Amino acid sequence: MLIKPINASVLFDAILRLLTPEKAAAKPLITADSLWLSGRVLLVEDNPINQAVALELMHTVGLVADTADNGAEALEAVQQHDYDLVLMDLQMPVMDGLQATAMIRQKGLVDLPIVAMTAHAMEGDKQRCLASGMNDHIPKPIDPDQFFQLLRQWLPEGEPVARDKVVEQQLHNNLNELEGIDIEWGITRVGGNRGLYFKLLSDFYWHHKASLAEAEAAIAQGDYDSVIAKR
Repeated sequence: MLIKPINASVLFDAILRLLTPEKAAAKPLITADSLWLSGRVLLVEDNPINQAVALELMHTVGLVADTADNGAEALEAVQQHDYDLVLMDLQMPVMDGLQATAMIRQKGLVDLPIVAMTAHAMEGDKQRCLASGMNDHIPKPIDPDQFFQLLRQWLPEGEPVARDKVVEQQLHNNLNELEGIDIEWGITRVGGNRGLYFKLLSDFYWHHKASLAEAEAAIAQGDYDSVIAKR
């Protein structure tokens, strides 16, 4: 089964599996059990499902990951935090991945690895990504084995630690954005599941980070219906 729109990489892989099943079956897989990495990643992706898949894969190999919904948010994030890798979608609202990458390079962050994540898998699209200042390219939908291969290429291996330690690091890196929130109380409300709590908290933040500014702007214009709708 192929999911449309079909990109060249996915079509090629499907044909390879059908015509050379013995080679496809012999393809070595990288799993979270055999890989543990170190670093902080910025995932720039406006699709919530793609975000969830990529975040879960990164968390399973020990990585700390933040998200941005568009290129403008990514540009702001890389100037506020030190990242070891940026995964950048191309087609996004506000500012696309090519524009964001060019502006990141203009800000002097020339050594920060930026990898394109896009359904555009033709050679011409890859060249456009590289020309904008990106370092590499991986097609979507995400293939876990390819994704782990890519992460291992750009990030150093780390020492395996307890999963809660990874979550604690996630929380620590975001404490400056969580002032006034009782984290431990929140964790007790989800039965002590730190991973679930952080995911819920992260999802809430990225979906509502602009809500206060939007509400204040609406109040200034007397648009109280919009404020009520956003509560």
